[in-house]
Amino acid sequence: MAETHPLRLDPVAWIAIASACIAVLAALLAVQAAVRLTRIPPLPLQVPPAPAWVGPYFDSVLRWADHACRELALAIHLAELPPDPGRDRQLKFSEIRASLAHLIDTGRWYFPNASAPNPQMDRDHPPAYRGQRHPALDLLVAARELIGKTDPIGVAALVRAKSEFVSHIQILVNPRQREEGIASVLQRFAAVGEEPGQLG
Repeated sequence: MAETHPLRLDPVAWIAIASACIAVLAALLAVQAAVRLTRIPPLPLQVPPAPAWVGPYFDSVLRWADHACRELALAIHLAELPPDPGRDRQLKFSEIRASLAHLIDTGRWYFPNASAPNPQMDRDHPPAYRGQRHPALDLLVAARELIGKTDPIGVAALVRAKSEFVSHIQILVNPRQREEGIASVLQRFAAVGEEPGQLG
């Protein structure tokens, strides 16, 4: 019978010893990680605040919409006045139409056109004018066409366009729905890859 040396182990024994050492080391590392985790305070479960640009963005939309409402209200009241033998009222209607044209163009900064069903159809247009115009801007375009009409049907149509415009803006900035509006704006600009107000 062959005598075995006390320090000589077969390969299976060495593998078993190495496995045991690795298991002990893994257990020590797990205990150390658990101790570190108990020292880290838990993160509060809260919704992060809206980005800093959101408040100024909505304030800017409100100022823009306020200007549009003021022009529409002025046009309605001018149309309801008795006929003017002079040209003052027609001149004022012309000024309001010019102001609304300006507001429609600057409104595209807040309400960009939706993608066109067939992008090839309007590829000759400048980028801001491609696609389908936002409904709020459509209402301003319709109102601009009605300015100067003093008959009851024309005035009623202008009043209706103004009311629908106000409703569109209220849906966007209504305090009860402001969080949804913020999410909508974030989603819209995330699709473009930039935040409102960035130049690039």
